[in-house]
Formats: sequence, C-alpha cells, structure tokens
Amino acid sequence: MVVFDHGFNGYRDVLLQLAFTDDLVQRAVCVCSAFYLGLRNPALYDIAEKGRSAIIAALSGQMMSDQPSTVFNISTIATVLLLLVGETVTGSDEFSPLYMMLAALSQSNDTFEGATVSSRSFFQQQIKM
Repeated sequence: MVVFDHGFNGYRDVLLQLAFTDDLVQRAVCVCSAFYLGLRNPALYDIAEKGRSAIIAALSGQMMSDQPSTVFNISTIATVLLLLVGETVTGSDEFSPLYMMLAALSQSNDTFEGATVSSRSFFQQQIKM
C-alpha cells in the first residue's frame, strides 16, 4: 500500500490520515496488514479473518440504519476499499459482496461529501482499478 515514499501516495496521505481519526478505517488498516503479515505468521491470518468479519458486521449494521450519512461517507468507502485490498491476499468469498458495496457507494453523491479534491480523486482512481 505504501510502496513509494515521495510525492502523493493516497494510501499514506489519505487512508492512514483517515485511520488516525476513524475507528472503522483504523481497524480495516489493521486487518489488511494482518492478512499480509499472516502469510508468514498464520496466527495473524486468523486474527485478520475475525477482524474482517467484525468490520463487515459493523458495516451491515450501519446499512440497516435509517441514516444514509452513516453509510454513504468517506469512512465507509475507505473501509471497504481496504478490505478489498486485503482480499487480494485471501481470495475469500468476501470479494464479491465487498465489491458490490464499493460499487453502490461509488454511485452515491453523498459518499464524497466534504472530501478534499485529492482524496476524492484518489478514491475514484482506486474504484476504477
């Protein structure tokens, strides 16, 4: 995620900054990292799977709420994007539902409300990939 350390790097400059202030994004960063580290340490892989399940349950709970602002926001799209990055390691069955969530989030104008131009651009670029 943070392969290069010069110029703009959305994972470093947007996602890690967001993780500093948002618990759900912070948990997604930890889960994604644990999946990668779990390739060498299987105990971390199991922890990452439990963390991913907890995050998906939290997102599902938010989606059942009557307040669209708890779902269609930059935090949710960052969380789903990070979980999808983690899926590049696991190849689990969670990829399709997460991808469908990302597609739905990206269609809403509310998702990027209040986002900076650079963060909006970063997320749109990641969604296309």
